[in-house]
Amino acid sequence: MGEILPDPGEIVAEAQNVNPGDELNLTALRRGKIRELMRLGYENHQIFLILDKGIKIGADKIIKVPISEDIIKRDMEYIRQEDCRRPRLCREASRDFG
Repeated sequence: MGEILPDPGEIVAEAQNVNPGDELNLTALRRGKIRELMRLGYENHQIFLILDKGIKIGADKIIKVPISEDIIKRDMEYIRQEDCRRPRLCREASRDFG
């Protein structure tokens, strides 16, 4: 697996288009990162390892988001259901995440 995807311990989750002074919805920020990592092929325990370190915003600010493996599993299911509202994405989600 390490040959295909970078080691979760080496990855820093970084939020694009977010400034350190912006008001943040931590749930939306977390789900956005989970969606991105799911599409890259990471599983819930790997996503936990990445997000447990926080999400980098700007040059040097790290935001901690509420995180646990159960939260990640629920968010992943929410994201799959949300994607299934769009027919093409539903077919891809059922194929990729089975």
